[in-house]
Amino acid sequence: MGTGLTLTSTWGNNRFTYGLEAYFDRVNSSRTIANDLTGSRLDPNGPRYVDGSTLNQYGLFLQDETNWDERFTSFLGLRYSLVDVNIPFSSVRPNSSGFSRNFQALTGGLGARYRLTPEVNLVFNLGQGFRAPNINDLGEAGSRRVTDINLPNPSLAPERVFSVDGGLKVSGTAFTGELLGFWSQYTDRLDSVSLGTVINSDGSTAQLFQTQNLNSDTIWGIEFGGRYRFSPQWSSFVTGTFSYAESGLSGENAIPPFNSVVGVRYEPTTGVYLEPFLRYAAAQTRLSANDATDLRINPLGTPGWGTLNLRAGLPLNPTTTLRLNVDNIFNATYREHGTTLDGAGTSVTLGVDSAF
Repeated sequence: MGTGLTLTSTWGNNRFTYGLEAYFDRVNSSRTIANDLTGSRLDPNGPRYVDGSTLNQYGLFLQDETNWDERFTSFLGLRYSLVDVNIPFSSVRPNSSGFSRNFQALTGGLGARYRLTPEVNLVFNLGQGFRAPNINDLGEAGSRRVTDINLPNPSLAPERVFSVDGGLKVSGTAFTGELLGFWSQYTDRLDSVSLGTVINSDGSTAQLFQTQNLNSDTIWGIEFGGRYRFSPQWSSFVTGTFSYAESGLSGENAIPPFNSVVGVRYEPTTGVYLEPFLRYAAAQTRLSANDATDLRINPLGTPGWGTLNLRAGLPLNPTTTLRLNVDNIFNATYREHGTTLDGAGTSVTLGVDSAF
């Protein structure tokens, strides 16, 4: 549950955006063991998360957008964040639960936009980030993934990041698009770390994991996207993202490989469209130590894949549109890197959008 208030005002060449927000989360958790012969009973080891745990988040923010002239605009922002986490005592885990933590931070950001031409903008941003440990980070206990076990860690510190991004944005009559690069430096990054193995009562082996603050991690990459209109009826579009982690590979990164979407769109009349497109991901063979032991990920890496898909729309009246999606037309077998299940096979979705 959450609420927020955002206000704007102007003063000269300045436009201010400011406000506050609050979010309240509570865990209601239990775990039962089902047996066809003896029926169901509560798990004596308790649920993964202590019942009654709460996470409350509060924020105050202010941004100043200043138009210095018709070409140059700057952005300056500040945010104060406060996070309260409470994990009540549990008789099942008396040594690992029953604590409260409070985290707070003041972060800022600076951005600029310079209009090179009426259609081309140069953009640049500097920013700080702050993520407090949540209930999952601090208090998760017991089985995780398939055969692994997680240990709580009530001593975690917040994760912080400093990031830089910039590039070009184009908004023309025939072509719209962007080319952006980003670089992020994480400190005290929250990540799951293997602590070794343990032998279960049935003789099987389980990996022990715990969320910890790692030293640092650097991730950089490139994003691009664009749409070119050949004629009033035909256009093509493409998007792509490449990310690379330079350090901190002992953690559970699951950095995605290069992935892209390429397609064309045909619009014979207003509101009617037919859009075939290809989703593509390259192979990801660069795994962290934890990724290599994750049963969801092939130890040799995740193979590349591609799916052909189709979107279409037909207006039934000025306020109602019939939409059709056909995904994975050739029923390709694939898996998004780091996910639990293979992607869906051929599927057809028919929907109706109506505006009132």
